[in-house]
Amino acid sequence: MLSLGDFPTPVQKLNQLGKQLGLSDLFIKRDDLTGKVYGGNKVRKLEFIFGDALRSGTKEVMTFGAAGSNHALATAIYARQLGIKSISMLVSQPNADYVRRNLLMSYQNEAELHLYSPKRFFRATADPSVVYQLLRHGLKQGQLPHVIPMGGSSPLGAVGYVNAAFELHCQIVKGEMPEPDYIYIASGSMGTAAGLILGIRALNMKLK
Repeated sequence: MLSLGDFPTPVQKLNQLGKQLGLSDLFIKRDDLTGKVYGGNKVRKLEFIFGDALRSGTKEVMTFGAAGSNHALATAIYARQLGIKSISMLVSQPNADYVRRNLLMSYQNEAELHLYSPKRFFRATADPSVVYQLLRHGLKQGQLPHVIPMGGSSPLGAVGYVNAAFELHCQIVKGEMPEPDYIYIASGSMGTAAGLILGIRALNMKLK
């Protein structure tokens, strides 16, 4: 593991939204503030993933996502910060402002961008175009790029959100918020959910 983020992220009571929903205690944990450079849920995962990559002496990382992937952009930003080359294998998606913005920001952060059309998105490393790029970079660098799954969702990446559950528990103990009945998250590749579930069970918390 290495330090990329700013933790703990604060919890904040949402009075107006809670009132509209008929909830007296509605809180948000501000994981949009995980990093000064680029926040969001990817930073917690990338701390562990990049720690492992640096330990193995890798010079390049390869990851996957849709064209406007926040994960691919976060990987590019923090890879550049660490002096590692980032390769993004991206699938097409409908154009939008955030898609264009993320692609331009990835390019600005010196990511190598490739468009591909996998038959099975969640088994990307079996795709011929991915194999070609892995071999091309491997022959050039003398080692294969370190592969980061889509969304950073791997057993190692999920540990970042086991940590988040422990962090939240500390904030509850300190009285910053009551223990919630439910946690709601946005979910794509499910790594965030998997880590939170493991952390909640390890702490014997009753929330769902």
